[in-house]
Amino acid sequence: MLDFSKLEAPPGDGEFLVAPGPVALAKAVSQNAASLGECDVKIAGTPLSHWRRTTRERFLGVSDQPVIVTGHQPAFIHPGVWAKHVVAQRLSDAIGGRAVNLVVDNDAPNETKLPVPTVVEGEVGLSRIPFATLPSGRAYEQIPLHTRNDVSAFQRSLEGALDDRYASSQLPTFLTGFGDSHAAKDWVDQAISGRRAIEAPFGIDLLDRRVSRFCWEPLLVELITNSERFVASYNKALTDYRVRYRVRGRQRPIPDLAIEGDRREIPVWAYRKGEPRQRVYVSCGRDKVRLDAEGELIAE
Repeated sequence: MLDFSKLEAPPGDGEFLVAPGPVALAKAVSQNAASLGECDVKIAGTPLSHWRRTTRERFLGVSDQPVIVTGHQPAFIHPGVWAKHVVAQRLSDAIGGRAVNLVVDNDAPNETKLPVPTVVEGEVGLSRIPFATLPSGRAYEQIPLHTRNDVSAFQRSLEGALDDRYASSQLPTFLTGFGDSHAAKDWVDQAISGRRAIEAPFGIDLLDRRVSRFCWEPLLVELITNSERFVASYNKALTDYRVRYRVRGRQRPIPDLAIEGDRREIPVWAYRKGEPRQRVYVSCGRDKVRLDAEGELIAE
């Protein structure tokens, strides 16, 4: 495995770091396929190798083709994140595979404003241009479809902030793809279309799959039926990480799962349309299992 403590971002403009290197990446794909293809670790009573085949066929349309997976939230991303798309595409092309992007649309954005650099009277500043309206705690998939008027208003705000720099940026291409997404059902679909419009000239054609539309039932069953063991393992892994990298804050890299009496938090969100996300807890009794969203009963 990589020792992240020894990695350093290149200091020069235009320099880059790819680790592991291309040869090591290709070798890792073969090793992963060999180990996972026969993995007999059971999830919900069925070997992982079965769920792997089922998932690949149902959601990716491939059975034995190598799959290179990356992913991120659907909002605007910085070049370091976008570079993963380039690497995934080039790697999959080299080994005859398929590059897949998991769109994490069930995450909740910290804000729905795009930071844009501005120059006023020779002074560099930062404007934050709203790109969506979403109450706190709501998920990306809850952002409604933008109308042409919405897109035009966003464009005018960007042009006002960037001035002459707008035309030379990737934003016109993004907004053209964003606004021309006729099959889009919500803002996330539009954002995916805008990003793909930018990627197309670079020969990047990732297969986008939204996390909220995946079949997670086997994993959810496993989390519920073995919640005590899972939560203990999850929290221990976080403790070991903090000790190894001398992390003091309990919220980094992510918070521990909560244990409240016989209730154990599992890493799952529950939410209704138009409402904020709620944490999910499991209580296992002698003859029943209870699921609740921060006190509200979901199922028993």
